[in-house]
Amino acid sequence: MSSPTPMSAPPALARLDPAATEALAQRVRDLLAAGLTQDAAHRLAREVLGTRKRATGPAGTPESEKVELAFWVPGVEPGGRLADRVGAFRLELWHPAEPLDVAGMRKGQSKPVRFVRQELPVVAAGPCLLAVLDGVAMGCRERFGPLYWLAYEEDGRRFVVRDPLAQSCPFGVYAPYELYDVAGLLAGRKDTDYFK
Repeated sequence: MSSPTPMSAPPALARLDPAATEALAQRVRDLLAAGLTQDAAHRLAREVLGTRKRATGPAGTPESEKVELAFWVPGVEPGGRLADRVGAFRLELWHPAEPLDVAGMRKGQSKPVRFVRQELPVVAAGPCLLAVLDGVAMGCRERFGPLYWLAYEEDGRRFVVRDPLAQSCPFGVYAPYELYDVAGLLAGRKDTDYFK
């Protein structure tokens, strides 16, 4: 049995941006102020839920991006079945311990991969759990981004909340999802005029 390869410098970990997270939570509260109408649900799904990259500075560096994550979790709203457990929910990020060779991966191959696990708190707003992160290098054609999902414990058992709006599932639907820069992918396409 071979010894594990030494880990290079640990990956830069994400930071929760409390002010931006609260601003996102307020946006959700404003959308739902008149109740969960069909229009509010449509806008929530289109404008908030899922993962989104927001540019905040010079392009090309992780520091230039904020990543918004918004999960629909019925029961976390006030009076809901999970309302008293909102503090138990954690956003789990799985950062590749060393850069993964995207180009060298081939269908059908398997290779052990090491990750550094990070837990961050989330904020509740209505039936949503939210976080806005700084310093996250989202995945793209050249690199893998961190993987993510929500997790919580109840009655001594661990549960995972999956993201039905995940945009990249490199390890399948039962593994954590990848934070992927879909907007960047689409911006780089040469055939976008065809789809307009």
